[in-house]
Amino acid sequence: MDETKIPTRNEIPEADKWDLSYLFAGADKWSEDFAWVQATFPRLTNWKGRLGESAATLAEMLEFEKALDLKIERVYHYASLQLAEDSANPDYLALYAHADLFLDTWPYNAHTTASDALWAGCPVVTILGETFAGRVAASLLHAVGLPELVTASIDGYVERAVALAGDDAERARLRAHLAGAGRASPLFDTAATTRALERAYTTMVEQRRRGVREGFAVA
Repeated sequence: MDETKIPTRNEIPEADKWDLSYLFAGADKWSEDFAWVQATFPRLTNWKGRLGESAATLAEMLEFEKALDLKIERVYHYASLQLAEDSANPDYLALYAHADLFLDTWPYNAHTTASDALWAGCPVVTILGETFAGRVAASLLHAVGLPELVTASIDGYVERAVALAGDDAERARLRAHLAGAGRASPLFDTAATTRALERAYTTMVEQRRRGVREGFAVA
């Protein structure tokens, strides 16, 4: 049976494509806002260690972050829909080669997208949250062997991201790790994960039959 080919955006009739005009009037406006994000993001460091100064300082930072987040969200969604929404999975993963860093979100982390980025060789920087949804990326980074990319605070996150943005050699080291030891790590060992899940299911069935409920490690 022939493999079904997923059409790329260029192969889809205009009438069937997403209307992206609600995000940007065109690619030129997108490029303008993308340049603004690149120039503005480093200003986050202006508030490092200052959030406790006063209510006014905190409010100023929150307004700045709100404006920056909105721009980033619009720029990202336009790019992902315009360039990659209908691409086959290898084409989608190949786009990570054009990104220097994956900046994770909080309090809700990236899940599958963070795993995709790591598989494709793109380093992920995250903050360790307090809930399951806020700790997924940290778990992925530990599993892939890069716990140094997990930060404990917003200040630490910004400091790590800015440092990596200006350190070509360190980013190259991280990519080399992801292409080698990272690919061979437990995170991407599907066969081992499958066996661990099968053992977990067997353990649960056995406990059910014995009428007990005991904790166990999925490994």
